[in-house]
Amino acid sequence: MKTKKIIPIFTTTVLLCSLLFIGCKQASTEETIPENESVSTPETSAEPEPTTETVDDSEKIKTITIAVYNSSDINVGMFSVIDPVTNEQINLDSLESGSKVSMECNWPIDTSEFHWALYNESGELCIDSSTDISNVQKAVAIILSGKDTIENVETITE
Repeated sequence: MKTKKIIPIFTTTVLLCSLLFIGCKQASTEETIPENESVSTPETSAEPEPTTETVDDSEKIKTITIAVYNSSDINVGMFSVIDPVTNEQINLDSLESGSKVSMECNWPIDTSEFHWALYNESGELCIDSSTDISNVQKAVAIILSGKDTIENVETITE
């Protein structure tokens, strides 16, 4: 009979001790500051820290517009440009005869040319070329002309 009374008392005692121990441990890890004490901050020196000069990334990039005019009598399947930063191909719309496609883009100032390509309506590469943009301030226009094929590519820079 005595063992039946001892087990609940023992279990209750163990649980209470565990809860008290956990409560005491949490209280000791929390840092409290009495109301009448002030928090001191470390003193800083009168000398300012040396600063490093940073260059704004926007000064290294120029924004230009690339426009492609199809004045030939054939349809171009797609015009694409290679991004000089990521080397990824950016595909633009198809160009029907007499139409234009353009894009505004950011180019690193130290990039002197951009690579572009024309694909026919079947997705086959027709022209792979590059255009000098070292003196471009605002825009570059690529004009495609020809009869039954693209015979001439003219570049106008602004």
